[in-house]
Amino acid sequence: MLQKVRKYSQDLHVAVIAYCLMPNHYHFLLRQDGEQPAGSLPQLVFNSYTKAYNKCYGHSGTLFEARYISKVCE
Repeated sequence: MLQKVRKYSQDLHVAVIAYCLMPNHYHFLLRQDGEQPAGSLPQLVFNSYTKAYNKCYGHSGTLFEARYISKVCE
C-alpha cells in the first residue's frame, strides 16, 4: 500500500509529511504542492488498494467502514 502512496503522491504533487498506519485506521499529514486537492490521494490509494485486496483474497465490497475525514492545518 505504501508503494501506491508513493506513486500517487508523486503523480498528484502531494508531499507526504507523516503517516501512521494502524490495524483499524490511518492518519496522513499531507501538503498540497500542485493543483489537485490533497484529499485526492487517500481516495486514489485506498480505492486501488481495495480493488487489489479484493482480487487477491476473493472478496468484494469496501474494506473501510467510513469515508475519510480531512482537516486543513495552516
